[in-house]
Amino acid sequence: MNVPVPIIIYVLRKKKINQLKLYLFLKYVASGHIKLGDDTIEKICQELGWKSTKTFRANFNWLARKKWLAFNSKSQNCRVVSFDQLSKKIPFFTKSGVEFDPTDFHKFRPFIYATVITWCMKYKFWKEKQPGRKKGRPRKSCCQQLYQLPNRYLAKVLGLDCSTISKYKTAAVKAGYLSVNKQYEDMDAPDTFIHVLRYSIPDEAHLFVVHNGKSFRQLPDLISSTIHLKRKRLRPP
Repeated sequence: MNVPVPIIIYVLRKKKINQLKLYLFLKYVASGHIKLGDDTIEKICQELGWKSTKTFRANFNWLARKKWLAFNSKSQNCRVVSFDQLSKKIPFFTKSGVEFDPTDFHKFRPFIYATVITWCMKYKFWKEKQPGRKKGRPRKSCCQQLYQLPNRYLAKVLGLDCSTISKYKTAAVKAGYLSVNKQYEDMDAPDTFIHVLRYSIPDEAHLFVVHNGKSFRQLPDLISSTIHLKRKRLRPP
């Protein structure tokens, strides 16, 4: 299933990941058309790892209110809207999509985190290369394996705080979607000098750390990703 990246960024900003999880599952089974009896709802909860049907109903009601799906209460039939229809409700600012295996929802949250981080990495890399591109030459491919990406950049793009971004990145690494290498600049000063550094550059005070009795400045992490992004083609509205 090729899921548009703008949908993923939207639900991450709105903290509606469970709603997307249910939307994609319903879209996958029976081609988006399903009759929702009590037995079916129980099975869906088991597949998605939800202990209570209350979780299902809360997420389902949100999808219905936002018109991500249509539900007939008399017949109990549910129809999930297409990505093309959803693009009219959510501004699609990129044509990027991500390949998701709808048979495995066990690591859905880390997958979502890794997808957004991967897109941000490649977008930042592509954007930085644009001023240097000569007229008439094709755009350079974002094919490098390692990307520098500060948490502050991610926080700005997603509208989240840095601590939340750090948690998302850690979860994606533990799930095996990302690899992160820490980088440090040797300040060539003893650990006692760390207070002077933090005082003289207050905006970057959190970046100065001590290792083995020496002062270092933490640089942006080098990140590699196993997430595969590709162009998502949508029908014009």
